[in-house]
Amino acid sequence: MPVHHSSARSGKYTKHKSSYRFAPEGEAFFLETTLPPRSWQNAHFSGAAGRMRYWSRFTNTGAGSVFCVDPQGNHLQLTPEHGRKTIYLRDEEDARVWSIAGFPVVSEVEDYCCEYRRESTRLSSLFRGIFASQRCFVPPNTACEIWTLRLENRTRRQRVISAFPYASLQLDGFHSDYEFGSWHKVAEFHEELNGMWARHRYPNPNPSFYRAALIASEPPTGATAGDGAIFPSEYNYHYPVMATGNDLPFRNAMHDEDGMSLILQNRLVLAPGAGVTIHYLFGLLPSVEAGAEMLARLQRDGWVEEQLAEVADRERRLADTSRIQTGDQRIDRFFNVWLKKQMHSYLAFKSGVRDNLQTDMAFAMADYNTALENTLAVLSSQFECGNFPHSHCPLNPRIYSDQPTWCLMAVPALIRESGDLSVLEHSLPYLNRHGTPTTYGESVKSHLIRAFDFLREDIGKNGLHRHHHADWNDDLDGLSESALVTMLFCKGLLDCLELWKAVGEASLERQFRSVYEMFKTRLNEVAWDGDWYLRGFGKNGKPIGTKENEEGRIFLNPQSWAILADIAPPERQAKLWKAVDEYLETPFGMRVLDPPYTRFDPNVGSLSAALPGFYVNGVYNHAGAFKVAADCRAGRADAAWRTIGKILPDSPDNPSHASLCEPFAITNCYRADDLRPGLGADVWHTGTAPWLFSSILEGVMGLHRHYKGLRIVPCLPEKIREARVQRLFRGCWYQLNIHRNVEKEPGHSMLYADGQPMASNLIEHRAGRLQCRLEMEIN
Repeated sequence: MPVHHSSARSGKYTKHKSSYRFAPEGEAFFLETTLPPRSWQNAHFSGAAGRMRYWSRFTNTGAGSVFCVDPQGNHLQLTPEHGRKTIYLRDEEDARVWSIAGFPVVSEVEDYCCEYRRESTRLSSLFRGIFASQRCFVPPNTACEIWTLRLENRTRRQRVISAFPYASLQLDGFHSDYEFGSWHKVAEFHEELNGMWARHRYPNPNPSFYRAALIASEPPTGATAGDGAIFPSEYNYHYPVMATGNDLPFRNAMHDEDGMSLILQNRLVLAPGAGVTIHYLFGLLPSVEAGAEMLARLQRDGWVEEQLAEVADRERRLADTSRIQTGDQRIDRFFNVWLKKQMHSYLAFKSGVRDNLQTDMAFAMADYNTALENTLAVLSSQFECGNFPHSHCPLNPRIYSDQPTWCLMAVPALIRESGDLSVLEHSLPYLNRHGTPTTYGESVKSHLIRAFDFLREDIGKNGLHRHHHADWNDDLDGLSESALVTMLFCKGLLDCLELWKAVGEASLERQFRSVYEMFKTRLNEVAWDGDWYLRGFGKNGKPIGTKENEEGRIFLNPQSWAILADIAPPERQAKLWKAVDEYLETPFGMRVLDPPYTRFDPNVGSLSAALPGFYVNGVYNHAGAFKVAADCRAGRADAAWRTIGKILPDSPDNPSHASLCEPFAITNCYRADDLRPGLGADVWHTGTAPWLFSSILEGVMGLHRHYKGLRIVPCLPEKIREARVQRLFRGCWYQLNIHRNVEKEPGHSMLYADGQPMASNLIEHRAGRLQCRLEMEIN
């Protein structure tokens, strides 16, 4: 049921979808109210793991946090987690201060719009005859963001407007085992920068990294640092000192007890009907000299627009690598426009082993080179024993149970994408027990074998894999053995079996087959509970995820992976799917478990202390996306499509004014309790995106990567009579048109390639071919 949410600022409600809309093809999203359910944010970024990374949120008010990582893994939180960034505006006639979004200075603006695009976010409004817009984006190959302010005088008299770009600073962080505080910061005005430059004076692993600046394309008339000088009396983001009519002085600052921040003033004169544009740059600048070079670019005619065009072109090329047309406008536009950006954003943000490898598996279908580079970087963090750290840049050596299983799936997935078997011969180092790279390297194949050797020995008394700090579920830290990790290992073994067959490694194929059959048998002996599979065994040795438990009786992931790893025989598949549909499906998506935990159990761990119905104790979309992949593998097309529809934001059963989620980005989870049903949390940061992408492109639309080419096995829901998909694969554009012929017998399928009937559903790739037209008739 719809639930409406009041605004803390006005007491009004945002009830209706009429206050936001997509452009016809989904290329842009327009928010047309200053009172959305909550701050709706876009993500803009540059770089990837192993290079300088800059990841910035942009909300409907221009605010948002900024996170940076250098190539050595030094971490920098440039702005606080709820970063305050804005451009204050002041009418010099009467010192009236306002904000484009009507916030943080509460302003009754007209014609407000926040335009979200893949490459940029733009705010605009009209106030007292002055049209103002602020466009934000992150240029490629930089560690900064650009705000372009445009003012237009729509009155018949000259107007003088002062612009005050503002950004709060945190400017601290850590290396893997190194932290330092925030009381060593200095900010100074530099005329050659047209702005303020801040630095952290404390010695750290990379001194030039902890530097930031706010500069303007035009010389400022004032520049100040420190919140104590910007907000009178107590800290007040909503009432800056400029509201008193005072101009900013040129003021340097050491660390301010009220908070460190940077703010400039530009006094702009607008003739009647005239407009003015000014650019601001905020971000990392290692030195004043580097800042001067960046200022010269900022001032060069056309440079900003060139940078924006390059980002737009990158996003467009990424999106166009695959497109679908199913008749479901919501799912089509999300897949065609926004889903690939969210995968790319996750790679730029994360440097976790399992997170990045799962993303690489899917992202390789959109940007193979980036996925390969990232996978090789992850493999280079493998310990000599065969296990992996939790994250690799910066290094987090904490041991999770599932990390090595993902490389057994990711490497075969990448090779199926490219057909390049030479990937196995790349020589990569390991990490020694001290966490430093070894002086020697071994092939990717050897890295896979070391992961295999580690996993087959890392088992507990029931024969399932030992549960270290946690497995896929970070909060499930009370187990001793994990059935899920054993299933992940089995899926990795199956993927490697096909790989060894493709490269003619018969001995490895036999060895992996033998271990797979052993663990498959063991899972069916010790992990089957009669109607579904267990989650594992607690520290007390008792099973978790069994009908004997009062809470957490059934978990979703073991059921999904029993299908994906071909563990469950047909009769057990029918039972587990019945249980999944009965106990775990909600109007908002798939529960991780049922019933939710309401009291702490040390044999389960932190998960049992989580809020009932929330996060991994509620509806968690990553687990739901695993289930979509399993649905497709089992031929449950309608169930897969239904779950996809629930995971994507702004669903009919959980619209955005109820979930509070941006309609253009996937959220991590939805609440599944009676207190606040359907509430979403943690947008953009989720491994759901890559699994949904691969499940739609390969599972639903049926374009499965194969070492020899593409295997065509669609799994379309019954209501879809016709569908189209195009996909760039090994330099060839494949276009598949699927037609449902209800007059044929169930299970009928016939495939044509360039008008010729095919004897099998495998379309072998031919080098040099640029296009291939496929037609498939199904029922």
